[in-house]
Amino acid sequence: MSASKAPLLSTRGLRKRYKLRGGNAVRQITAVDDVSIQLASGETLAVVGESGCGKSTLAKLITQLEIPDEGELVFDGRPVSTRSRRERLAFRRDVQIVLQDPYGSLTPHFRVHTLVAEPLRIHRLATPSKLPTRVAEILESVGLAPEIAGRFPHELSGGQRQRVSIARAIATRPRLIVCDEPVSALDVSVRSQIVNLLLDLQRELGLSYLFISHDLALVDHIADVVCVMYLGRIVEQASAAAFFAAPRHPYSRALIASSPVPDPRRRHGAPAVHGEVEVGATTSGCRFRNRCPMALAKCAETDPPLRVLAADHLVACHRADELGEPLPFAEQIR
Repeated sequence: MSASKAPLLSTRGLRKRYKLRGGNAVRQITAVDDVSIQLASGETLAVVGESGCGKSTLAKLITQLEIPDEGELVFDGRPVSTRSRRERLAFRRDVQIVLQDPYGSLTPHFRVHTLVAEPLRIHRLATPSKLPTRVAEILESVGLAPEIAGRFPHELSGGQRQRVSIARAIATRPRLIVCDEPVSALDVSVRSQIVNLLLDLQRELGLSYLFISHDLALVDHIADVVCVMYLGRIVEQASAAAFFAAPRHPYSRALIASSPVPDPRRRHGAPAVHGEVEVGATTSGCRFRNRCPMALAKCAETDPPLRVLAADHLVACHRADELGEPLPFAEQIR
């Protein structure tokens, strides 16, 4: 977040635990663990990491689809937990979400008009007589013809369905939209169109985005700030420019090294991390140590705190000071 901007959204020590049952045993996993982030108005904060790292759970906590077990969510300077019922309804109007699968997120037996008009009715943003006109305006703002309002989701292409999802999200004139992998389920040919639409809407409406993605080339294109999550925790946070110039956590470097490149012959190194995220794993030290090529004995004993290495660059790694050099293959994904 820019130092000169006050945060629109901030979280303080968010935690979310779930109970897993297997046979007669019950164990508890912490999907989000002590996460504190800040997002300024008009900016995009990208959250990256492998599947199972807690990104989508964080999105649910911020949109209040899930309630945190610990910690605080602050929006526009006020904690959400202390708001009245009417004020919470206003919060839900200000914070919307666009999900990964547009077919699964749209009620199949509702026509497009009903899908887009529903939030307008709930928040009383348009009278019944003005709903058709307002829905047509919203559809046009996302690049859809008003005639599409009479169709069902299954009659649309994947790109059209995601445009309807975006139309439904902006219908309430929100200030923040959480985008949970909004283009990963789409054909490559339409991904850039949806991304450009999101950027255009951000400029026109002054939107802030919490953008969840696996695509680091896309993150480099769209984000102002990058947060890297691993097993529920933020392990690195920096401006996009600083992050891609010189990532300081071994996991961040592995993610960049694993990104597809147009010409594999230009790859100057191979990912030095093997295996997968061990969801539910418990450890007294660094959670990444079993996969880290730089792990020391200290890493098994002490969990590294998220500390400041440079201006607006936070890293949770005992050896982060040794990773200050630019990453040779970081430019390949650009």
